[in-house]
Amino acid sequence: MKQEALHNVISAIREVLSGRPYLSPVISATVIAKFVQGPGESSASEIDQLSDRELEILDLIGKGNEVRQIAKSLHLSPKTVETHRAHIKEKLNLANAHQVGRFAVQWIAQRHV
Repeated sequence: MKQEALHNVISAIREVLSGRPYLSPVISATVIAKFVQGPGESSASEIDQLSDRELEILDLIGKGNEVRQIAKSLHLSPKTVETHRAHIKEKLNLANAHQVGRFAVQWIAQRHV
């Protein structure tokens, strides 16, 4: 990763040149945490990363509201809602706004079961 210290980069190069894989301490911790967490639990932890406002917007998206409707109901600019949607997309590792919408609908359905 870009923010790694120079000595970590040198260690990584030595490991790779020796034929061994290298994972930074940050990536190693992430991989171990996901492994320990087990399958099927990742979406819950990803949801936990969202702020209250992002959860509110995700809920409104899942209920079929457009960006302008959400902005008006929350007294925000459409650009602010789009920024929150972009953060949701990033935090949930979704590719586009359509996937955010699909995720939101499924998330609402799971909460009401």
